[in-house]
Amino acid sequence: MKKLTFMLSFMITLATIPAQARGTIISFDKTEIIFSKIQKNMHVPQNMKNVASTERVRVVFTIDEKGKAHVMDVNTKRPDLKASVISQFEAIDFTDVLDSGNQEFSIWLTFKVM
Repeated sequence: MKKLTFMLSFMITLATIPAQARGTIISFDKTEIIFSKIQKNMHVPQNMKNVASTERVRVVFTIDEKGKAHVMDVNTKRPDLKASVISQFEAIDFTDVLDSGNQEFSIWLTFKVM
């Protein structure tokens, strides 16, 4: 049986700060909440579970005033993972981080199947 793992690099960074959000600073506590929610809700995509592999994926996203994530970009060498990552990511409820000021976040995800 293959061992499935999902690792989340603790590299949540602000990609850019839109003009309307320049005065908004995300606290470390909010960053931890974002990290925790992603870690709890993301899983190895179904189409990766057949073969031992490792894939690193960069996701750029924003969180709107209702707590919904909007994926701006998914950078991966495997285009077949993109749809799965987007659907899982946009299903995460970020209502605890409502004051993100529409900042863009960038995070690296690592999926491993051994």
